[in-house]
Amino acid sequence: SDLQISIGLQKSLLYEKVQKLSITDGLTKLFSHRYFKQRLEEELILANRYSSHLSLLILDIDHFKHYNDSYGHVAGDHVLMEVARILKEQSDQTHLVARYGGEEMVIIAPETTKEQGMELAEKIRKAVESYSFAVGKETTRVTVSIGVATFPQDSQTNLDLISKSDKALYAAKARGRNRIAAYPL
Repeated sequence: SDLQISIGLQKSLLYEKVQKLSITDGLTKLFSHRYFKQRLEEELILANRYSSHLSLLILDIDHFKHYNDSYGHVAGDHVLMEVARILKEQSDQTHLVARYGGEEMVIIAPETTKEQGMELAEKIRKAVESYSFAVGKETTRVTVSIGVATFPQDSQTNLDLISKSDKALYAAKARGRNRIAAYPL
């Protein structure tokens, strides 16, 4: 009957929504940490099979805790949402953009050399730096630090690649923030 078809359709739409919820972060609409890890593994298998490069970018919003304390969590959430949007805008269709946790976001960039990964990171850094974030009637500025590591030269495994990108991110922060760094340091 029509009713059963309608119920079936409702169920499949609901299932799709639940599937989407489990792989995307509610606030930023980026992919979730769990989905990112799964996809990184898959993308590395492909990169290995086709002897291509893959760059991993880890990004962190500078002084985010201070920003949250100064302007409140609503403003902080707004910054996370806008930075996520900028990341998507600056990335292309082959890139996977995910929320890594807190104020950290990641980009898996297949078929991307270290130089290309650095170019992408710098493009993102500039886009965020020049953007005006609205807080009530005033506007604020935010900067990001980004670490880059590349398969196969920096690492052969997903966890190690994450760790190398992370080390590069910490180097960017240590060097004064609002900058990019690549492994090896």
